[in-house]
Amino acid sequence: MCSERTPILANAIPAFEMFMTAWERLGEKFLHLEPYTKVGIEWAVKYYNKMDLTKAYVIAMVLNPSIHLSWIQKNWDEEFIDEATQTIKDLGFGLDELAEHYGLDDLMDFTDNNACRNQSIDEEFVAYFTAPLSEKGMDILKFWEIHESSFLTLFAIALDYLPIQASAVPCEHVFSSSVETDTKR
Repeated sequence: MCSERTPILANAIPAFEMFMTAWERLGEKFLHLEPYTKVGIEWAVKYYNKMDLTKAYVIAMVLNPSIHLSWIQKNWDEEFIDEATQTIKDLGFGLDELAEHYGLDDLMDFTDNNACRNQSIDEEFVAYFTAPLSEKGMDILKFWEIHESSFLTLFAIALDYLPIQASAVPCEHVFSSSVETDTKR
């Protein structure tokens, strides 16, 4: 789950689901281990359900240019794919859409009529989701820095969600690594 030394949220769901699948297969292959793997999976499901209470995991994963919706489409049921897609689209619901919803879009028109038109949120999402996946290991922050002007809304969302760290190690270990940033270096 780490990108260099920083645990990133974007890989949390795939890592957790692979772990759970591996334990299920282990219990199926070695029946004498099944009672133990079953207990472990029960605990894992409990924690997975807690992850499900926040949309941040899905949002961070979808904003990973080497994942997009590919993991979700490959491993999740249709209703959860639709829910994940809608979660991302709902984040793009901004002031312009709110004004349009209430018939006040003329109040939000600050542009020069001769100015070029920005793409709609739906067009932006389609462009991002239909673009080829980036290479695995791509620096996510570098990707968004390069593509800021192509995906204005998704870039703004990325700024909010990508800094969220996954908790991959005990906090004592995280803080003990702060010596690396010390001036001794």
